[in-house]
Amino acid sequence: MPSSPELATLIEQEVSRARARARFRDSEADRSRGVTWSALGPDPWRPRPDAAIKAAAQAQLQRLRSWRTSASGRFLAAVAEGQRAAERAHLAGETARAAVASGTEHAAAQCSAAAEALESEGRALILAARAARRALGRRPGPAPALENDAPGL
Repeated sequence: MPSSPELATLIEQEVSRARARARFRDSEADRSRGVTWSALGPDPWRPRPDAAIKAAAQAQLQRLRSWRTSASGRFLAAVAEGQRAAERAHLAGETARAAVASGTEHAAAQCSAAAEALESEGRALILAARAARRALGRRPGPAPALENDAPGL
C-alpha cells in the first residue's frame, strides 16, 4: 500500500495508543508493587514492532476508505459539505451586515461581494443536499430556481 498523509496520521495514532497502553501498564505495575501474590502483577511489557503498528494503521486506513465509499460515508460527507457551505453563507451575511452598519464608501462593494458569496454558497448547499439524497438512494428533487441559473443545477 502506498504511503500517504492519512497513513502517516494513522501510524501516529497507533503509536499514541501504544504509549497510552504503556502508561497504563506502568501505573498498574506501580500499583502491584509491594505485597502481591505470585503471578498477579502485570505481564512484562513488550513494545509493538513497527511492522505491527504499520499493519494496524494500514488496516484502519482500508476500513476508513471502505466506509467513505459506503452510503453512510457518502451521506455524511455530503451533510458536512452542506454544513460548511451554510457556515460560509452565514459569514457572508455577517459581512454584509457589518458593511451596511459601517456606512463607509466601500459598503456597496462589500455588500455586492457578500451577495455573490451568498448565492454561491446557496448553490453549494443545494448540491450538497442533492448528494446526500443520492447517497440515501433517493432521486434529488427539483432545486428552487435562481435567476440566471445554469440549466440542471
